[in-house]
Amino acid sequence: MSKRRRSRKKPSTRATSAPGRRSKTGWALRKRWHVLVGIASATIIAAVAVGVAVSSLLPSRGRVLPPTTIAGHVESYPRARISDRPIPLAVQKHILEHVPLSAGGQRPGILLQYNCVKFECEPDLVDRLQAIAQRYEYVYMAPYPEMDAKIALTAYRRILTLDEPDEDRILEFIERF
Repeated sequence: MSKRRRSRKKPSTRATSAPGRRSKTGWALRKRWHVLVGIASATIIAAVAVGVAVSSLLPSRGRVLPPTTIAGHVESYPRARISDRPIPLAVQKHILEHVPLSAGGQRPGILLQYNCVKFECEPDLVDRLQAIAQRYEYVYMAPYPEMDAKIALTAYRRILTLDEPDEDRILEFIERF
């Protein structure tokens, strides 16, 4: 009879775990992976936040002007389209996003604002601007005493500042945007 050799397995040096349980090595790798994913996510979120903050500062270059983006808006409208009181910034941003129309639809709005606190305004300036704003149901008009322009028209990502009321330029801006 021939002798059969029995193969002997060498004892494993790896840590074994009970059935149904994961090895400690696998858990450590997953834990490191989750930490790395968390750090990467936090870094991306921080970079986006910094980019948004910087981009919101760039258009004004240190000047105080009405907003041209909708970041930080609230779902609210002023009581009237033509107001003698300033419109809060968050509401201005919502107007740029969309305004209701009498026909039932919505469209982006335009803000027509003026500053007669820092600038000397003609006696009929507000009346002239109001006559323009009343022609369009998507144009909202209000004073903005903190801005560094006498007259400003804003649409989403667009702004026109004027030192004097130029009706042709105002109408062109409104019609274009």
